[in-house]
Amino acid sequence: MKCQASGTIINSNIIDCSAFHSDFHNSLEYITAHPYKNLNQFLTQATIASDHLPISLHEPLLDFYQRGNESGVLLLTSCLQEPDIDKIPTPQAISEKKSFVSESCLAMIAARLGQIFSYVQIDEGALFHNIVPKPGMELEQSFAGSLVELQFHTEQHFHPYSPDYLLLYCLRSMPEASTFFSSVRHMLAELDEQYHEILFEPLYRTGIDHVFGNTKTERGNGPAMPVLYGDHENPFLRYDQDLMLGETHEAQKALNALTSVLERVKESICLKPGDLLIVDNRRAVHGRSLFTPKFDGKDRWLQRAKVIRNLDRTAAACKPGEHIVRTNFFF
Repeated sequence: MKCQASGTIINSNIIDCSAFHSDFHNSLEYITAHPYKNLNQFLTQATIASDHLPISLHEPLLDFYQRGNESGVLLLTSCLQEPDIDKIPTPQAISEKKSFVSESCLAMIAARLGQIFSYVQIDEGALFHNIVPKPGMELEQSFAGSLVELQFHTEQHFHPYSPDYLLLYCLRSMPEASTFFSSVRHMLAELDEQYHEILFEPLYRTGIDHVFGNTKTERGNGPAMPVLYGDHENPFLRYDQDLMLGETHEAQKALNALTSVLERVKESICLKPGDLLIVDNRRAVHGRSLFTPKFDGKDRWLQRAKVIRNLDRTAAACKPGEHIVRTNFFF
């Protein structure tokens, strides 16, 4: 299956890992624990294994961690692929694969950026999620949707412990399904300056994701917050095209202008098997094009992991020794 990238991703933001396959294989030898049965041991081994990846991979990951980049994403192409993946059907629930190359790659790369963590509301706290289309959910604004475009958002933008990075590893591709993204740096360069300051004001009331209890998918029922925060010259952002509302006319006007610019500067790519996309969740929004699933075991299949730069930040919401955030939302 041939899958062509669309849009424009700056070449310096793409790392071809085909030359590192032997290094990846050598690193995998340090990982013997089962990622779903002995999670803490698996993560410890993956962290040790990540130290044995080549310096030519460490350097761009460290640079992305310290300084970010203009696009807000880093793409690792030609990573190790799951053996015999063509014989494994796209799962509708628990993965049927017996090897864990994808989980190991996600965990090793995550270890260079922080620590993998999860939310108790998503797959009962599982750290690795199969991102696949699901029957009956085709029209939902969620990872399981397919027949509608997944609109621009930052991951868990409403949550007090939102991810710093989102990792997406492609196991199976579909040519019509593209992942798209826009960076705050590209957006600010295009956005009319009259809207800059108001986007730093806590005048935007977001909605809570349905999996966290917002079953009616109501807009604006979450906390009020600014869209832009941090350094005014190099800010972070939180945003949800589907669920966020401005609390005043001027705030909504600025939000509408922001949405138009994000659409204008967006970049996109059709992820291929072995691609691992790192999204800086503080500096880029992302989404997905619509596509038509067949539910025949050959549909698009990504695995996702969420990373926080310092897990200690979630200590008040986690049990000791866990990576699962247990913050509850009530409606």
